[in-house]
Amino acid sequence: MSPRDRPSAAAAPNWLSPRRAVRLTGSDAVGPGGVGGFDLTLAGGRLPVGSTTESFEPVWDARHWLDGARTTFTVVRTDPAISWLAGPVLAPPAAATAHGPLTVLVRLRNLGGAPWPVGRTWLATVSGRLDPLRTSAWPRPTRPPAMAANVTRPGVTVVYPGEVGVWRIPLSGPSGSYAEAWRPIGPGGVRFGPILRTTVTVRR
Repeated sequence: MSPRDRPSAAAAPNWLSPRRAVRLTGSDAVGPGGVGGFDLTLAGGRLPVGSTTESFEPVWDARHWLDGARTTFTVVRTDPAISWLAGPVLAPPAAATAHGPLTVLVRLRNLGGAPWPVGRTWLATVSGRLDPLRTSAWPRPTRPPAMAANVTRPGVTVVYPGEVGVWRIPLSGPSGSYAEAWRPIGPGGVRFGPILRTTVTVRR
């Protein structure tokens, strides 16, 4: 574990201990220039949905760490019982200032049990409000362009549980300060959290 020798929240029942995940696979020693493997199982335990980072380093004979061999994983805990559930990976900035057109980038992680289809999963203004900064690229006055891609696996046309989708929201308008609020919406109009808020100041 890294930081070294700490208990892990991702410890699985088959771990040697909360601090020791697994022994080297197989019974033979790994010679100079050889490659050793570890069959590692990660668990979410009783932690809530979301993601954490876990790092591991090999340790020899329980005494000596093998420096330079650290491996880091993102451990994602989803809830298959809830079809539509999201968590922010890259939320809009709390405030943004633009001297012309602005594109806000949003990334959300799928924490539920249903895949999100690319091109058919949207962000929509809260309470159906017409967005004063909408552009001609918006298909509706209340919806910026749909989720554009799967960040985790580019080219895949759905975002599976645990993966990340990206939205690009073009904004433009007259000078002023605008409170923006969007919420994810899936096919069929199902709305799910979180609400994404930002204040955009336009200066001409």
